[in-house]
Amino acid sequence: MNQPISKGENMQISERRKKILDTFLERDLLSYKEILDETSWLGDPIDILSDLDTLVFFAFLQHVRYKKPEPEITTQLELRQRTKTQMKDNPQRILSRLRELEREFPPWYRKLAILKILNNQRLNCEEIEKRVNDQCPHEGWSSPLIQASLRALEKARYVFTTIDYKRCTLTSEGKELLEKFPFLQFVCLKHLKNEFTIEFRTYVILELVRDRHESGITSGSITQQLQEKYGIRGNRRNAVKNTLENMVIAGMLRVSGGTSKRRGHVYFLSKTAESLFLPSNDL
Repeated sequence: MNQPISKGENMQISERRKKILDTFLERDLLSYKEILDETSWLGDPIDILSDLDTLVFFAFLQHVRYKKPEPEITTQLELRQRTKTQMKDNPQRILSRLRELEREFPPWYRKLAILKILNNQRLNCEEIEKRVNDQCPHEGWSSPLIQASLRALEKARYVFTTIDYKRCTLTSEGKELLEKFPFLQFVCLKHLKNEFTIEFRTYVILELVRDRHESGITSGSITQQLQEKYGIRGNRRNAVKNTLENMVIAGMLRVSGGTSKRRGHVYFLSKTAESLFLPSNDL
């Protein structure tokens, strides 16, 4: 039988997620309530819900006969057949896949971390970024991503901010959300739009290309850096490819032949983008 771990004992995220998968392999179908009860010894319910959301998004788990817009506490989950087969026949492959996702967390999890930091606090954007990264060092969320999450929370009316983000506080809706049960926090924040929009990705790509404006940067390097810095969830290869193609069509980037099939085409700032992004002495 599973024994509780102490609060001070750290468990690797991939290890915790593997134990969740093991539970499903043993029990087959489990509702959100049942899996939260079964794995309560692994950690905080919010962390378990983050793991479940990640495991569903990256196709380790799937919902059973799930047609509603948002999951309910009674919604059942199960292992995908591919996962079940790999766990039995190639367990090392499962561990390898889980380790690749060590820094993958759903957007709602980051938003909730910000809300908790703002509870009974009045902070500016820089203070929020510092506290988020102090309290969640493993996640490695970048400054632009935290700022985008803050804007999303402001738009959803969970956070009030001044125009220059010098003062950020919880609204009454934000305070009410923090008083809800973890599963309801998960559901309320899950439906909010992912911060990593096409516009945000475009801006980050322009910065990456600007930093390599003399030699250019390949699409493969762009995809790799986006995934390492911002996560895979908002930066699938096809999403990055489509954004790059649209940026070329829009006249933001120019493209040359690729270095190899794997690394892709080489991208440079267009003349228009150079005039906006580069200092005059670099033109």
